[in-house]
Amino acid sequence: MGELNTLTGTVTSPCGTNIASANVTLATLEGNLIKTTQTDFSCNYEFADVSPGYYNITATKRGYWPDSDLVTVTAGEPTTADILLYRKGGLEH
Repeated sequence: MGELNTLTGTVTSPCGTNIASANVTLATLEGNLIKTTQTDFSCNYEFADVSPGYYNITATKRGYWPDSDLVTVTAGEPTTADILLYRKGGLEH
């Protein structure tokens, strides 16, 4: 078993507004759910004890379009994945 890592990031709007309480999911590329969490008041999230590999990370929040990204977790290296969510009905916030 490889070294476990922490995956962290933020969820914000394109204009930099923090998006607190956004749901963030970590899944395998095949779509198998691994972990879920929510962003804190400062828009940060964290997944601890993530094995090295390739993952799909998705952020959702009511009133915003969901967004996903491919993330590569490498043994012994910190991993950061920041996600932008666009408000439904407008692309500015």
